[in-house]
Amino acid sequence: MYHTIRLISACICMLYVCSCTSKSDYQFPFCISPDSLTVSTDIKLNFSHTAGFYTENFFLNITTNHPDAIILYTLDGSTPSPHNIGGTSFIYTQQYKKSRKSRITEFFSLFFSGNHVERVSFREFISDILDFSPKYIPRTIQSFVLADSIEMPSSQQNSLPISQIVSSTRYYYTPPTGIFDCAVVIQAIAIAPGNIQSPVYSQTYFIGTPFLEYTHIPILSLIVSEYDLFNYERGIYVPGIQQDPYNMPSLQGNQFQRGRQWERPVHVSLFDTSTHIIFSQHAGIRIHGKTSRQYAHKSFRLYARNRYDTSSFLFPFEHSQTQRRVILRTSGQDHDMTYFRDALAAILMKNSKLLVQDYIPVHLFLNGEYWGLINVRERIDNTFFTQEFGIPKHAIELVQNWHFVPDDYQQFRQYLDTVHPQSNTLYTTVTNTISLPSFIDKTIADVFFGNIDIHWKMWRNKTDENPQWKWILWDMDCGFDLPIQSDIAWHTPGNISINHLQHYLQDYRTEDVHFELQKLLQNTLIQQEFIARFTILMNSYLSPHTLLYTIDSISNMLAPAMPFHISRWKESEGIPSLAQWKQQVEQVRNFSLHRHNFVYEHLTAVFNLQGISKVSIMQPKHADIYVSGENLCALLATQLKHAETWTARLFYNIPIELYAVPHANKTFKGWYCNGVLISKQPRFIYIPTQAEYFIEAVFE
Repeated sequence: MYHTIRLISACICMLYVCSCTSKSDYQFPFCISPDSLTVSTDIKLNFSHTAGFYTENFFLNITTNHPDAIILYTLDGSTPSPHNIGGTSFIYTQQYKKSRKSRITEFFSLFFSGNHVERVSFREFISDILDFSPKYIPRTIQSFVLADSIEMPSSQQNSLPISQIVSSTRYYYTPPTGIFDCAVVIQAIAIAPGNIQSPVYSQTYFIGTPFLEYTHIPILSLIVSEYDLFNYERGIYVPGIQQDPYNMPSLQGNQFQRGRQWERPVHVSLFDTSTHIIFSQHAGIRIHGKTSRQYAHKSFRLYARNRYDTSSFLFPFEHSQTQRRVILRTSGQDHDMTYFRDALAAILMKNSKLLVQDYIPVHLFLNGEYWGLINVRERIDNTFFTQEFGIPKHAIELVQNWHFVPDDYQQFRQYLDTVHPQSNTLYTTVTNTISLPSFIDKTIADVFFGNIDIHWKMWRNKTDENPQWKWILWDMDCGFDLPIQSDIAWHTPGNISINHLQHYLQDYRTEDVHFELQKLLQNTLIQQEFIARFTILMNSYLSPHTLLYTIDSISNMLAPAMPFHISRWKESEGIPSLAQWKQQVEQVRNFSLHRHNFVYEHLTAVFNLQGISKVSIMQPKHADIYVSGENLCALLATQLKHAETWTARLFYNIPIELYAVPHANKTFKGWYCNGVLISKQPRFIYIPTQAEYFIEAVFE
């Protein structure tokens, strides 16, 4: 026996409180003032069962160390309060006062896009634009006085799921249908004489064997008052009071508000694939994103603060074990396609000169209700650099999409606009201002992945001896042949042969994101570094083998989760079906399999290159070899297992640097190419000029 909630189809357009009633006959055995209770950490609660997974029903006992305390608890995500004993009822209305013009525009936009047309008949449309009668959803939050043990799962939970509450004004919202497993969330406090109370204790229980089907990836539970999410005036998840009812849909409403005043308290619990709890703590929550805030399935941002609990999270990222802030991301423009394009780009570029966000996909439960897949990502901001690198906040400068660009960088752009591309001072000025390898890798990522929605985010440490600007990789959802229309004239969905580099280099404007690229690639030395780096990456971290292996690893990990996720969000502009998700994954695989040949053609055409050389470099047993700064062992790891030779397709007349570092008791003898000594120096510049080479470093 396990607890389920049946989701009922409904069409909801607006959410606000229109009435509120509360009733309680309970009398405390001592005097309290509910509005001025003082939290005391000396009062503690003990739960007979820890949060987690249970295959059978059980009785939960909650006790306190204070002999005279009264325990209150809730099962709906709300904070226990004496005000809510007996229940506080709210009624939500669902009728938006849209202008008829906006409704007609909405309908025909929906019709001609071909999306979700089957959901709206012409009769329903006419009825909708003429119908302004109120529609209501009753809600009740309730605090219970603990009198005995609690039978788990509990029949006292709210029978109407929060998924029925509309969180989007986009077109005709349809809540999910079907049966979803529902966890039990409990929040409890103890109130004692002296007008004091314990801290809030929060627990999530997954009761029943069906929950074990979710454990192939971690599970994240969020407990947050539904009125902090859905209330008309203060709810962060809905259009609410900030929405203009005569100008919809548009980028406005409560969900588009920012700042500390739109942060709400939340309890966060993370469980690993073995059902063990990794951490459990109180935190702050906000809505995250830009245009994606308009969708029903929204991204969150979590804040660890001392005023809530502890000042860091313990998400098990590969590169960081503690975080002050994290993003729960819905994959942006890819939310209804593969759900992992941005994460794929980050994983592929993790060994680059870019700063990338780690990625953990999880099942999300919101107040016990299944809320679909969510991508847990690091949030890279000033706090991140302090937490990760120990750099003080005041020493970090961040620039995002050219907002608030410092004066010295504006001067650098003006310098690029006036200096001759082959000036003797250009290379030095550039490398003193920016990290050229980081800039090149960001450009390579955009070009190779075919990104059509360019976002730039740069950072520097002002206290460094040479404070260079470095680039951050983020928001790569529009790569890997994302099949969407755009206002870019040269973009054709499904055409993986598009020469993105050539288009990036056309007709610059000083404020354009490609301005630096267009100016710098006119310099011969920088151009050669760019081409060499591009070919090295395409033969290693971006090789077909690496791409397909990474895509298959992610898709195989997500495949068991997709049926749950699709069932939850398919009616709300999510992934329509498992078959279509697999089709999108195959489209990404096809792009990755064929992209290299096209990019080689593009580089040849743009830079008038003369030919391609097949170069093989041997990895000796007694030395470390570096190819333009990349360890040869790392390059070999991207190809076949147990390979001792790295083979790459390199362009004629494009130099690469080779560097041999012998191990102890070994002496470097020389570099040999096709059996002929070509250099006695451990570090030298190699320039391919013919079809095939075999290069090795010899030691004695």
